[in-house]
Amino acid sequence: MPEPQRVRLTRVNGWTVVPRGAIRVDRATPWRSPFWIDQPYIFTRARLSFDADTRSNRMLMVARLHFAWLMGLTRVEPLWCFLSKEMLAQLPDPPTLLEIEHHLRGKTLADWPALGQPCIGDVLLAIANRRRDGSLYPTPSDSFEPDNSSLSRANRRRDQEYSIGKVGW
Repeated sequence: MPEPQRVRLTRVNGWTVVPRGAIRVDRATPWRSPFWIDQPYIFTRARLSFDADTRSNRMLMVARLHFAWLMGLTRVEPLWCFLSKEMLAQLPDPPTLLEIEHHLRGKTLADWPALGQPCIGDVLLAIANRRRDGSLYPTPSDSFEPDNSSLSRANRRRDQEYSIGKVGW
């Protein structure tokens, strides 16, 4: 039996191509995450957590929130303190861990981000294929490091202009 893995979805002529034998786990499926990288609180949380605001860092934040949501950790302060009570109340109920294991265990999962980039596909892969001792299954994004490089050129220029203007007060 082949090892469970994550593969990448592609688009050809306007159609989404799911590799043969893979299960699609992106936002168009029941396995979708209630979080996405363009939500204002994801942007805010990524800006607070990392030195650089990049798409990869926001994807990491979405993956972390998705994992916490699936594990029922919606009251853990570091992750959820920036969400209002109304936002928390609007979160749908996550699929149970038994449902995830039953439907996705041993399967190839397909999601949009490149391999090695954090995504909900990796989160689902890790949970669905947990080992007997409870440890998570290794995924391609386990070695991902957040981009903590210096600010982009535009942000640096804006910060310099702000500091120059502030000195003149």
